[in-house]
Amino acid sequence: MIESSEKIQDIYEELDNHADRINYLIKEFTELKEKICKQKRDRYYWKSHFSTLLTNIWAGQIKYLELYKKEIGLKNRISEVTNMVKLRQKELKDLSTKRMAYFTEQCDKYRIKNTTFANNILHAQKKYSNRNLNREIREFREEYQEMYNEMPMLARKLENLETLSDLNKLSSEEAEEISKVNLVLSSITKTNTSKLLQLTCVQNTLKKLENEIKQKKMTFSSFQK
Repeated sequence: MIESSEKIQDIYEELDNHADRINYLIKEFTELKEKICKQKRDRYYWKSHFSTLLTNIWAGQIKYLELYKKEIGLKNRISEVTNMVKLRQKELKDLSTKRMAYFTEQCDKYRIKNTTFANNILHAQKKYSNRNLNREIREFREEYQEMYNEMPMLARKLENLETLSDLNKLSSEEAEEISKVNLVLSSITKTNTSKLLQLTCVQNTLKKLENEIKQKKMTFSSFQK
């Protein structure tokens, strides 16, 4: 700026004519005025631009704070949901354990115990399957039919012994024979009754086991869904 003033001063002194000096000064003044106006325009432009930038920065800061608050809220919500999911998973696991324990407890009520045939449900199912029961029933019927066929013969033998001899005058051999026949008849009747009761009990127990297992399987399957 100082150099420019000195240059103008030098040129001004070189001019001898006052009119030329005035024209020169007017020209320099006009150029200087244009430069000042241009600088003012530039200053106004940059000032406006700077103001716009400040406004954008301020708006950006506000938006950033809003987003930051939302992020904190979302993180807290995610943490709450995660804890809730973990809690529900634990409750589901505990419930599954309790249901399994309940299922086992209910099965134990129908578990065949203190027998030589089975010590648990699986063994009982194997031993008392329909195939095995049908085989035992068939064998029992064959044995029962065989004993049933012998009963008329034994009854006739007993009747003949009673008819031919007076009961008070029976020999020891005849009395012993009659006693044996009565014992056999009594044993057959007792055995048949016992086996019938045993088979009925086994069939009822197997039916209860199958119904209970089906029911628990259905309940457990619906619970898993």
